[in-house]
This record gives sequence, structure tokens and C-alpha cells, in this order.
Amino acid sequence: QAVTTGSGNAIFGNTAGPNITTGSSNSFFGSNSGNITSVGTDNSFFGALSGFNNTVSNNSFFGASSGFANTTGTFNAFFGAGSGSSNTLGSSNTFMGSNSGQLNVIGTNNSFFGQASGFNNTASNNSFFGIASGYANTTGTRNSFFGTRSGVANTTGSDNVFVGDSAGAANTNGAINVFIGAEAGFTNASGLGNVYIGASAGRSFSSGNFNTYVGTSAGQLATGQENSFFGLNSGRSTSGNNNAFFGSNTGFNNTAAQNSFFGHASGFLNTTGSSNTFIGASSGGSNTTGSRNTFTGLESGFNNTGSSNTFTGYKAGYENTAGDFNTAVGDSAGLMNISGSSNTFIGFKARPN
Repeated sequence: QAVTTGSGNAIFGNTAGPNITTGSSNSFFGSNSGNITSVGTDNSFFGALSGFNNTVSNNSFFGASSGFANTTGTFNAFFGAGSGSSNTLGSSNTFMGSNSGQLNVIGTNNSFFGQASGFNNTASNNSFFGIASGYANTTGTRNSFFGTRSGVANTTGSDNVFVGDSAGAANTNGAINVFIGAEAGFTNASGLGNVYIGASAGRSFSSGNFNTYVGTSAGQLATGQENSFFGLNSGRSTSGNNNAFFGSNTGFNNTAAQNSFFGHASGFLNTTGSSNTFIGASSGGSNTTGSRNTFTGLESGFNNTGSSNTFTGYKAGYENTAGDFNTAVGDSAGLMNISGSSNTFIGFKARPN
């Protein structure tokens, strides 16, 4: 060994630390570990070729070829065969798992946990937890991916939070998204500012922006923009924009825009009807093409396909199909009106004379 004034070093293995001179408090275990190190201090390299090119201090590399190319990067902790093996200048990184952060060269302040997590990363301030999480990330920064294959295809997208198995798996350059739940936002590639919470929420949309889906399969097949869906299967197939659905199965088949449905299965069959407001379980449940309607109350306007109607009360306007410009206020008001238009029904079971 070439040790001159260095002290407190522990060196074990064929040609381990052969060039150390003034470096102190280093532990090199394994063939060719710390091979180039001469003046570095407080390093721990365990495994063949670990820290081979290291010249600086305060690194911990565990596993064959871990930290192999590191030259001036400091305060790194690499655990697993091939972890951080290409890192040269990157500092304050923690890579745990075989091949985690393998191609990281200059990225700093990253935390990768899981086999091949952050494999292609070159950026900084990312946290990837789970097998292959953030695998393809190159220049994307400030991302947090938690779960097997979460954010696996992300390359340049930044400021994303993906939590769950395969959450945001297809995201490439989409940014400022929050996907929580197994396969939430699964096919999102370039969408911005989306929040999907729940298993398969927003699963099949690749480019939507500024949507909020909360609930299992909420917006699962949706393709619209600036929608808010809350509840199981709410807005599941929606293609329209600027809709707000609250309750399980609300707006399930909606393809139109600017609708507000509140209550279980309200607006369930709505397709092209737009600018509707349905409040109450199953209100406007069978409405398909009717627009500009306001229904308030359980099953109000349930069978409606007409437009510009206002029904308020339990089953108000329940049987209305093609009637337009009707107003019904009260329990079962206008209940039996089917196709009549421009009527006003006020009171309990009010009906045409």
C-alpha cells in the first residue's frame, strides 16, 4: 500500500485502496474498491470495484461496482450492485437497490429506492421509491414517485407526485400532476396540473389538463379538460369540458360540457346535454340530450330529454321526456307531464287540469 500520513483506514481485498496516501478513516472492502482514492476521507466502499474512481470524501458505496465512476461527488450513499455506477459529480444522493440511479452523472439531492429506480436519471431533487420507479427519468426534477413502476416512463416531466403501483406509468413530459392509487393517471403522457386520486382514476387520458378526479375509476375513460369528478365511476366516460360531478356514478356517460351533477347517479345517462344542473340522487338520471335544465330533488326530471326545464322537489317532472320550458315546484309536481311544454306546476302533485 502507498499510505503515507493517512490514518484509521481499513482496507481489505486485492488492490483495494492501492493509491491511498493521506486519506483517513476510510473502509474499503473488495477487489479494486477505492482504487483511485488517495486523499479522500470518511468513505466506506464495500464490493468489488465499488468507488473505483473516487477522489473525494464522505461517500458510502455498497455493492459490486456501486459508485464506480464517482470522482468528485460527495455525501452519496449507494447500496446495491451497479447503483450509482455512472455518478461522477452528483452529490447528496441516496440510491438503494441494484442498478438504482445507474446512469446518474451530475444529478444531486436524489433518493431512489428499489431495483432500477431512477435508472436513467440525470436530474436533481427527485424521490423514486419502488422497482423501476422513475426508470426513464432524465431531466425531470422535483418528482416524487412511490410504487412499483410509478412514473416509469417519465423523462422530462417535473413537479409530479405519483403514488401507487404503475401510477403515472406512461407520463413522459406531463408536469405538476398528482396521481394517487394503483394505475391512477396510467396513460397520462403530457397532461398538466391534473389530480387523480383513486385506483384507475383518470387511467386512460394522455393529454388532459387541470382535471380533478377523486374516487375509484373516476374519469377512468375521460378525455375532457378542467373537469372535477368526485365519487366512484363519476364522469367515467366523459369527453366534455368544464363539468363538475359529485357522487358515485354521476355523469357516467357524459360527453358534453358545463354540467353540474350532484348526488348518486345524477346525470347518469347524459351524453350531449350541456349546461345542466342536477342536484339529488338520480336527478336527471335518464337525461341524454336535454340542455339548460335545473333539477333539484331525489329523482327530479328522471326521464327528461327536454331542455330549459326547472324541476324542484321529490320526483318533480319525473316523467317529462320531450317537454321544454316547464317549471315544476313541489313533491311530485308535474309528475305525469310527458311532452307538454311551457307549463308551470306548483304544489304537491300539481298536474295539468
